[in-house]
Amino acid sequence: MSGGPHGGLTVPSVPSLSSPCPLCLSLSPLCPLCPLTVPTVPSVPSVPSIPSVPLSPSLSLPCPLSIPPLSPLRPHCPHCPLCPLCHLTVPSLSPLSPVSPQTEKVTVCGDTHGQFYDLLNIFELNGLPSEANPYIFNGDFVDRGSFSVEVILTLFGFKLLYPDHFHLLRGNHETDNMNQIYGFEGEVKAKYTAQMFALFSEVFEWLPLAQCINGKVLIMHGGLFSEDGVTLDDIRKIERNRQPPDSGPMCDLLWSDPQPQVSCDPPGCPQGPGGVTMFGPDVTKRFLERNRLELIIRSHEVKAEGYEVAHDGRCVTVFSAPNYWGHWGDTGDTGDTGVAVGQCPWWHTMAAVSPCSPRPTTGE
Repeated sequence: MSGGPHGGLTVPSVPSLSSPCPLCLSLSPLCPLCPLTVPTVPSVPSVPSIPSVPLSPSLSLPCPLSIPPLSPLRPHCPHCPLCPLCHLTVPSLSPLSPVSPQTEKVTVCGDTHGQFYDLLNIFELNGLPSEANPYIFNGDFVDRGSFSVEVILTLFGFKLLYPDHFHLLRGNHETDNMNQIYGFEGEVKAKYTAQMFALFSEVFEWLPLAQCINGKVLIMHGGLFSEDGVTLDDIRKIERNRQPPDSGPMCDLLWSDPQPQVSCDPPGCPQGPGGVTMFGPDVTKRFLERNRLELIIRSHEVKAEGYEVAHDGRCVTVFSAPNYWGHWGDTGDTGDTGVAVGQCPWWHTMAAVSPCSPRPTTGE
């Protein structure tokens, strides 16, 4: 691909809404909004098609998401509607500093992991995103579920529609090594091409690592840090547009987990299996006091009820993929955080819409 100011991406001009929706273009081996020539991809019978399921009237998705049946893309389509959407998403992400500005009342969603029907159920229960109904999706949009491409395409579409009211944070699965192991790379290659996976990878590198709501609530996918003394300014200074290192603040924001035990004295925290940082309630308390915060909301871990409150109410885990990977039996959750200082978050739990569909067979 030709170079550009956004990590090698060349960003085309936004097409007029009077022209065909980028996701509704007629089939062609050349994507007219993308500099890439996308070769025709033969049909792959092992990849399940998405059944035609009528949407609720309340889920009449606006352009660029209104494509029947249900799925916002057509698997095995020889042209590539993902190209323009990926290209146009990058500018909506890159101006954001890793800790984004203050936001009004917002719905926080945890991991969705390619569970497209459950994503639609979130919108069914809580309303579609809008300026009056903002959302933060807290990473791990892809891998493991059957329809990761559909999930990420929907999220990118809403990010373009409401760039100031729909926010996407990076999870540990928005990384190349996890995508290679847990299915997203294989899904993209089966439905499209290796070039498409490379394009997704570049967009993922621009996702912010954290978001602060009203100067009181900090949201990240993983958790707190192996070193004591980290401030919000330190988070802002992290170079995010890269693959994460094996240690350090960026790694901790994507990977770390809370534990009930008090951690060791600063400047270090104990590490769990695989070197993942485990932070105790004392670490959470010090971090919040140092940064004048009241709460952290994170995701990253399956919880039986869809959420868990820990560390004396200072650390909340939200996980939004019910019946995770088809056999966990958990419920999903979304959390609404209010704008008033000291106002407690409230939580909506939900069951899986249906048993998880089989994962596509991709040979990986």
